Amino acid sequence: MLGREVHPASAPVRYDERFMLGVTRSFRSFSDALEEVVNARVFAGIHVRTACEDGTTLGKAVAQHVLDHMFQGVR
Repeated sequence: MLGREVHPASAPVRYDERFMLGVTRSFRSFSDALEEVVNARVFAGIHVRTACEDGTTLGKAVAQHVLDHMFQGVR
């Protein structure tokens, strides 16, 4: 959703790590970044995959509702 409204969904995403100084993470898209977060939580034993997938689905639905009903884009 963020990719659709703020940044082209297929555009690269970069950010500087907060806890690893000098490290910049790069992804091909917001979706790729989300996929890495999901995998990291599963691999670390924090969540099971179905919980992450359900959370991702719910998060996308909430974001869509906000965009459809409350978000006012900048012109």
